Amino acid sequence: MFWARWIELVHQDRPGWSRATRPPKDSWFTMTTGVGGATYSTAFTRQGLSSELVFDSPDPATNSARFEILEAQKERVEETYGAALDWQPLPGRKSARVAEYFGDADVSVREEWDSYLSWLLDRQTRLRDALSAVGGVPDPGASAAPSPW
Repeated sequence: MFWARWIELVHQDRPGWSRATRPPKDSWFTMTTGVGGATYSTAFTRQGLSSELVFDSPDPATNSARFEILEAQKERVEETYGAALDWQPLPGRKSARVAEYFGDADVSVREEWDSYLSWLLDRQTRLRDALSAVGGVPDPGASAAPSPW
């Protein structure tokens, strides 16, 4: 199973990313960002693979605020990431996301799994590095002024 191989790779190369031991039955695999209401996600669809940061708080306003804060730093995020990303505010929906897609990837073709898994690992690493470069997952409740303490 594709996600079983992904879990094995993550545990081997990036052990802090996930403690999952069983692959999901879904077409996506989520990992914590360390901040509630935001997850890293990898997925496969009919359109191919995706590597994403998803703002998925139950509060749509929080998701929109986080997205806007991050999008205001788009240039630095993409410079650190090393490529353009797909910025999806998803108006009218609860969540928002930033993603990159590997079009036409077909996980039913087992011979391609190594290249797909390498792509996901690379893109998730770059996404996490880009987020770190701008201070991590945005906190819309944080004050712009530094604390005097």
